[in-house]
Amino acid sequence: NRHIFREREQWQKDRLIYENEYALKLKNRELAAQQAKEDGRLPPAKIYPPFQLRDNWNPGSLYNSLVCPLRGVVFKGVVWYQGESNANYPFVYRYQLADMIHCWRNLFDNNSLPFYIIQLPDYQSADDWPVIRESQASADTLNDVRLIVTLGLGDSLNIHPVRKMEVGRRVSLQVLRKEYGYDLIASGPKLQRMEIAGGKIRLSFDCSGSFIKSSDGRPLRNMEVSDNGLAFFPAKVRIGRNGLLVWSDKIKHPAMVRYAWKNVPEPINFVNQDGLPAPPFFSGRKAKQLLMEKNKAN
Repeated sequence: NRHIFREREQWQKDRLIYENEYALKLKNRELAAQQAKEDGRLPPAKIYPPFQLRDNWNPGSLYNSLVCPLRGVVFKGVVWYQGESNANYPFVYRYQLADMIHCWRNLFDNNSLPFYIIQLPDYQSADDWPVIRESQASADTLNDVRLIVTLGLGDSLNIHPVRKMEVGRRVSLQVLRKEYGYDLIASGPKLQRMEIAGGKIRLSFDCSGSFIKSSDGRPLRNMEVSDNGLAFFPAKVRIGRNGLLVWSDKIKHPAMVRYAWKNVPEPINFVNQDGLPAPPFFSGRKAKQLLMEKNKAN
């Protein structure tokens, strides 16, 4: 696929930069070691190659060494928790993730092989994590793909948060419902449609037999509205059983609404009756905005 090949081409260009930097560090270390020997001091610490020069960073290396050898093995499905290393190109990840799903299904000769995508949690990264979460959510449009929302379980200072028991529980709910036929609520409210009327935005959700609530009884946080996609203002929210009415006194003609659209949103309280959170979303994004991001990614 062109996205995979383009990533590989970019990696090969970047690799030259890392190789030159590593060679310079080795040379400086060799000179420092020689000077230390003459002075009767201990040599400086050994220098190791950066991650980018290690074999497992070579595009395709993990697939060829760890996935491809499993062809012929029959298994129930795939739980996929990854994306941190792709956050520097967050928009293109939606294409790469879809390509990978199709590739694995072809490898294992199963066009309906289930995938459970764990969406990245809260983390204070320099990259654009709201967009990569959006890319992960886009996979939910493919057949037999489910999204597991983990907002509220992250650690703003630790890319590997410790609350993995709850992540596993949320995955298990989806698996038990989809693969084993359990009758249970497995996911939080999912946005279905947006309507604009009278200076307010009405949002309708698929609650899968549950209903919307605030986990702490306070107004829902992290909701913002805009009329131009440039300036967003905190929104007031009125909760219905399966919908929300959203508005801001600062916006007369709202055109779009986004929810939890930050690397680290405020504490999440938009959930269903079982405490499962709604995924972040950006509704009403203009076609021009998406086209610009798509062209940049391609």
